[in-house]
Amino acid sequence: MATVLNASEEAETKPRKPPVIAVDWCELQADGFRWRTWEIRLPLDAVFADLNEAVDMWGLLQASTKALRRFDRVVCLPYDETWMVEAVVAGATGTGVTLAGFRKTDLPPRRERLAEDDTYRVEWAGRGYVLVRKHDRLRVSAVVTTARECERIMSSKYARQG
Repeated sequence: MATVLNASEEAETKPRKPPVIAVDWCELQADGFRWRTWEIRLPLDAVFADLNEAVDMWGLLQASTKALRRFDRVVCLPYDETWMVEAVVAGATGTGVTLAGFRKTDLPPRRERLAEDDTYRVEWAGRGYVLVRKHDRLRVSAVVTTARECERIMSSKYARQG
């Protein structure tokens, strides 16, 4: 007799697919004589344990011109910025990275009130702000650095065409 699983039980039995770090979410902060320092923004579904357990997470980055090298320093920030990790690259191959010397800092949750109106909403997008149309959740702007800049974009949507 076959066992039937409901959706939540099936999700629990499937192994979690590791997240992948996008190359453009890795920014060089300093380039020194012996090592470099990088800021790495983690994808939405990344968790702290992924930093050394999800080896495949580093594949795209290591195949790029931004590949990490042994002794590089990294600052990893999750999508929601509730913590940050400072670490040293202990090992780096063409497909993966091993980190050591973790220093994790828990950060308070974001408390800023972001602008919105009946049509649009400013939202955090993991490494900046984006304008989203409410009725279909479509992003109508590129990611920008500040919430104020995104508010200006929202205002421009209502500017009179002359």
